[in-house]
Amino acid sequence: LVIWVGCWARAAGGVAFADMAQDMEWLTGDLHRRTLTFANHQEKLLHHLSSEASRTPAVFEQAQKNRDAHQKRLNEMLEETLRQIKKCRAHMQQKARHVMDTTKSYTAKFEHELMAARESLRRDMKEAFTTMNASVDDLEVAITQSEEIGRA
Repeated sequence: LVIWVGCWARAAGGVAFADMAQDMEWLTGDLHRRTLTFANHQEKLLHHLSSEASRTPAVFEQAQKNRDAHQKRLNEMLEETLRQIKKCRAHMQQKARHVMDTTKSYTAKFEHELMAARESLRRDMKEAFTTMNASVDDLEVAITQSEEIGRA
């Protein structure tokens, strides 16, 4: 088994290797690359496990950054939603005040017109009753005169 490795370093009696994705020397055409040969499949798997284990802190750090960024976005969305709710509530209260003021205005106008109509009806009825009473009085006088003529 052969693995291309771009970077070598001695560590605690073993060999530590940089991950190929992180080691960009293979893109530059570095001719000093060395090959690593494993005695058996288990050694290859242990090497792979060791390289993955060395990446674990970075992976967890990236996951924490992603969680923090996601939480920040959620908080921003929540704050935006609350801001919109406050804005809508203020708009609704403004509209409610407008409706109440308009209702009061129409109520006052209706009551004024109703009172004016009531006064007009009272005046008209008073004139009508006055005319009717005058007619009744005239009829009584005419009846009284005709009774007196009829008796004579």
